[in-house]
Amino acid sequence: MDTSSINTEYYKVFYYVGRLGSITAAAEALCISQPAVSQAVKQLEKALNSQLFIRTQKGVRLTAEGELLFPYVERGIENLLDGERMLRRLVDLDMEEALAMTKVFDMERYRVLEATTTGAGD
Repeated sequence: MDTSSINTEYYKVFYYVGRLGSITAAAEALCISQPAVSQAVKQLEKALNSQLFIRTQKGVRLTAEGELLFPYVERGIENLLDGERMLRRLVDLDMEEALAMTKVFDMERYRVLEATTTGAGD
């Protein structure tokens, strides 16, 4: 089974469906249609040749195969989301913090320059 060509969006959908236990809730969280979520799940199941969810009247639950896969996908998605949050924090630094960081870098550069200049004159 060659899984290198699986669309990574399918894993994101799998993560949300598994975490929320509902195709409808996953569709809402992802801001996509319910049929798109169902199709992504079907495509992932087909690519992996495994049934990942059992459909119930209350939603869905993971099969044994889904339970096996979920923690790996969860770690990957959570790492990506953490990376996005960290990048957003960096980008969203207010001007005061950015200026304070610039001053720290300037002071460090000055110390290095002063140390090399003072050392060169001895």
